[in-house]
Amino acid sequence: MEDTEAFVYLLLTLWLFVTHKAKEESQRRLQAARQNTLRKYIRVLEAIQQHEALDERTRAAKRRHGSRLAKSPSVWAFNRASEWWNIVVSSFTNAQWVQNFRMSEETLDFLCNKLRPVMERQDTSFRKCVTLKKRVAIASGSLLLAQSIEAYPFS
Repeated sequence: MEDTEAFVYLLLTLWLFVTHKAKEESQRRLQAARQNTLRKYIRVLEAIQQHEALDERTRAAKRRHGSRLAKSPSVWAFNRASEWWNIVVSSFTNAQWVQNFRMSEETLDFLCNKLRPVMERQDTSFRKCVTLKKRVAIASGSLLLAQSIEAYPFS
């Protein structure tokens, strides 16, 4: 009987020890989660304060300049996709440049440098301008398309 009692006491002690350790671990995790949440709240509060300070500076600038600040694009400004130019064309080889634009990239750059003084545009408050290189390439492609259409024999 004594062995059974000692075994029961040992099991109870072990169970108490394990539950106590589990409770300590749970409390530690809860405290870490609370600290993490507190840090997030502080960052959000700082962001809100920065935004309010920026908003106050903007209002002060409007008061100084009589509300003549640059406006954001209105509804009619259409944001065009340019992934083809930014991703596909930027990875063209020299042969692909010649195939698609009938000139190498170096030739296009040379042409752009010659045309830059008279054709360069500036960004406005409504939209960013199309780059000179892109406009010259589009014009080149249009001329290429027109030439290929004229060469096609219609019956």
